[in-house]
Amino acid sequence: MPAADSPLAGLRVLLTNDDSMQTAKASNADGPGLYELRRALCAAEADVALLLGFTAHEFAAPGSQGDRSDTELPLLLSALGLDEHRAARFLAERPGAAEGEAITDWLFRAPALAIAEARAECERPTWLYQFDWSGTAPGRTGQAYHCIDLPFAFDLLHAEGVTAALGTEPPQDLADAVHGAWVAFVRDLAPGAAWPPYRDGRATMRWHAEPRPERDPLSSVREIWLGATCPPPLGAARRIV
Repeated sequence: MPAADSPLAGLRVLLTNDDSMQTAKASNADGPGLYELRRALCAAEADVALLLGFTAHEFAAPGSQGDRSDTELPLLLSALGLDEHRAARFLAERPGAAEGEAITDWLFRAPALAIAEARAECERPTWLYQFDWSGTAPGRTGQAYHCIDLPFAFDLLHAEGVTAALGTEPPQDLADAVHGAWVAFVRDLAPGAAWPPYRDGRATMRWHAEPRPERDPLSSVREIWLGATCPPPLGAARRIV
């Protein structure tokens, strides 16, 4: 177990979806969020199991695609810390992208990848996922938006309000798979043999109609954003168990 004075004292399992963020300090100094947590996780005397992830379109807004001028997105990318070369790569690889895609990377995917990368270096048990399934709710068709994964993780597809949020007939098979992996993680400190840890070739579980782990599917996100001139935003994790 971590030392008694450690921020992780008494903690056995940690899950995070990087749901609470704040921008980095102007001085680029570490704050009380992602970077301090990353160091604590790597320095812990015992392995603290970590499962973290995000949806594919966290910050997507209905009708946002194409609703921008030619200058707005480049200005945003610069404000978020990308130099000219990395911003050009983002724009080339995602023609027609809206601002929400950049914010999704900066606010959710890059911080999670930073933690996964650091923990892989020090061989801490870490599992990463991206939730890709998208529903049919009005205004949200084709989007795996913020928190769409939670009814699946808690196996609550028939709960009140879920149909309005996800659309009709969300796949129960997917809920069984996601919920089963979360339960296994809390119970066994690992989500099961079908989901390899991140240190195994940057394995990332892709949750969609046919779930499967993939090797380094977010290489472009990692290379663009973790090499930015500004660090990713600071993130606060949630303790469970």
